[in-house]
Amino acid sequence: MPVLSILLDAAAAVLMLALLLVQKKYPDKDGYVNTNFRTLILTTLLMCFIDAVLIEADIKIMNIESLNILSLPFADAVWLIIDAVTKIANIYMTTVFLYMWIGFLAFRLYHDKGYMERKFWKDIMPLLVAGVLMIAAILLLLFTDKATIIVLVTLFLFCLVRLYYFGISLRLLFEYRSQNGKLRFFNVWAFFIPVFAGWIIEDFMFLSTRAIGCAIGVILLYISIAAEREYIDKKSGLFNRKYIDYLKDLVSKNEFTPRSALIFDIKEGTDIKNFCKGLKQALPEECEPIRSSDNRVVVLTRVKERGPLAMVLVDIHDALGAEGSSILIKKGETSEEFMERVLQ
Repeated sequence: MPVLSILLDAAAAVLMLALLLVQKKYPDKDGYVNTNFRTLILTTLLMCFIDAVLIEADIKIMNIESLNILSLPFADAVWLIIDAVTKIANIYMTTVFLYMWIGFLAFRLYHDKGYMERKFWKDIMPLLVAGVLMIAAILLLLFTDKATIIVLVTLFLFCLVRLYYFGISLRLLFEYRSQNGKLRFFNVWAFFIPVFAGWIIEDFMFLSTRAIGCAIGVILLYISIAAEREYIDKKSGLFNRKYIDYLKDLVSKNEFTPRSALIFDIKEGTDIKNFCKGLKQALPEECEPIRSSDNRVVVLTRVKERGPLAMVLVDIHDALGAEGSSILIKKGETSEEFMERVLQ
């Protein structure tokens, strides 16, 4: 078991280091998504390190008869302390990982760097409580002989905190889906399944699978996100014309129903990159901004009334000084026909 656990941790560490090396900054609304994705990678690497130290410590204390650190030789006492700290920290890191996941999820879905600032204290409190429990559990492990009971109770409490964070992430996902439809380029279940499988196997079979489960989940998540790159215009960061075909496929499946569009003609001499960056920040989340030609940006939306569109145009004009126009779908016109009309 120790050899297999070490091999699994080593494999997870190699996968995460490789992902750090090959990962490129994929186009997105802002750089915060990429930064928060790296926190998932680094947290997984830290899990690998802690687990490797724990395995070594378990081997070192295997033949220690007394668990009273005050009566042990210095070297044995040190290894006993290391074992207690890493045993609880190993469980705690899964909670940290889920907290990092929520931060990444909020940025990925809503591109909102203010989310974590607004929710910081509310969402971090269970993590802080879990940290206090971790310290208390370490002290009890060192100064009592109820090690097994302490670990099990701590594991149960940490499971409750994990479920809390899992619930938050599900709420974010369902709220987004109800507002914006199907998630694109974001296979959440490819992430969740290996992550939770790794945690369950380790918790009940005592095999070090947490880190490898997280590593596989992070890699599959990265693969699904990276698929978006081929639809991004490199100069502007908006969707390119190839994305139109992708949207048409969604429309044919009734997974996307545009009801209006905003059209912006880019003046000569305008810095396209800065203009499009400001445009993305000013647009509501449910919009699909497409650079349909070198000097034109078409924004497809689900808004059905001209009033809200006019307000968006005013906001963009105030922010960028850009003039735009709005087009509503005609009565009896299909979504496919509407897209053909505005994207021709």
